[in-house]
Amino acid sequence: MDNLSALFTTDSLLSLQGSAAAALLVPAVLLYLIGDGFRPFAKWVSFVIALGLSYLVAALAQDQSVLKWVLAFFNGFLVFASAVGINQAAAQQGSLGATPVTPPGGPRSARSARPLDPKTKRLFESWF
Repeated sequence: MDNLSALFTTDSLLSLQGSAAAALLVPAVLLYLIGDGFRPFAKWVSFVIALGLSYLVAALAQDQSVLKWVLAFFNGFLVFASAVGINQAAAQQGSLGATPVTPPGGPRSARSARPLDPKTKRLFESWF
């Protein structure tokens, strides 16, 4: 497997986008796999991942000042807020259900579309 650039690398994981993706995907997949019993822990798992990756970035930085640890703290909140925003937007979009795209006179119009079954399992569900 020569093309690892399509997957997470150390550099991509330690970026804002990579950290937010990790803080989003790990709890989302665990919630999908484990079920509603994991829901109270999903946001906290995301928060711990966000802070952990931010402090890891600070530990790897060459800067020796104390300020890098303060910045790591705030960066952890930024990563978490990014993950929550993406998750909530995806969960809201998923709860609306996909309305079929058909012409108004077509065999099935958007008005006759059935609502999404509330028991349908989705990858992105609200953590709140």
